[in-house]
Amino acid sequence: MKFSIVAMLDALFSGFIAFIASAVLLNYFFGKNIALFCSMLIALLITFFAFNKLNGKRSALKLKRAQEKQKNTCINALCLLNKTQVVDLFYNAIKKKHPEVIRKNGGLVIESKSVMLYFCFSFDSVSKTDVVRAFNAMPKSYVLYIFADNFSAEITHFINRFNKKIIMVDGAKAYKLLNETDLLPKSEIDFSNKKPNFLHSIKGLGQRKNAKRYLSFGVIFLFMSYFVPIKLYYIIVGCLFLIFSLFCRLFGKVEKKN
Repeated sequence: MKFSIVAMLDALFSGFIAFIASAVLLNYFFGKNIALFCSMLIALLITFFAFNKLNGKRSALKLKRAQEKQKNTCINALCLLNKTQVVDLFYNAIKKKHPEVIRKNGGLVIESKSVMLYFCFSFDSVSKTDVVRAFNAMPKSYVLYIFADNFSAEITHFINRFNKKIIMVDGAKAYKLLNETDLLPKSEIDFSNKKPNFLHSIKGLGQRKNAKRYLSFGVIFLFMSYFVPIKLYYIIVGCLFLIFSLFCRLFGKVEKKN
């Protein structure tokens, strides 16, 4: 499991909150020194357990996102290939499990399984014409598997009319097949959404609509300063939020509506 700085910061923040809450509560029942010692101990335990939980969760999420990105890249690459290239790619993949597979009628046929495979990867999704064309190309008494990036509700309903003679194989299953056989296609075009840069994110914080939010945070911090032992911290942070709220109100940009 890789170390995550974000998980550590979140865990430290959780420990800090636990320390403040514990110090306030325990101060009513024990002496100041005992309350501080117990609060520090509770904060350390909370930090330790929070880090283990958050770090594991972030690692699993990061792995899932990487796999999802790889799957989307694979599907986009398939949509960019022409019909012959897609058939050749899946022919090489399926041949590793079923050597008897042959090319036929624009698709692939596995005679021993009485199965035909047809591929409809496109940025325009699958149409009813694609389904009918594939069905007419299939030998009688066979079962047709249509591979596509996704199937709309309308197409799914249309395919169900063929009495289970047509089975849908979505992009996730197609990706799994190509990944298992080490035949993932590569694309020179990146369709992934790019994250906004740091300067763009900073500008978003200074928008006028955020003035009320910063004002609320400032009032809450100043109000909490009456109940916590570390008053100076809450007073400074609360004042900073109020100043920032005033700045956003006077100089912040108004978000344009489309």
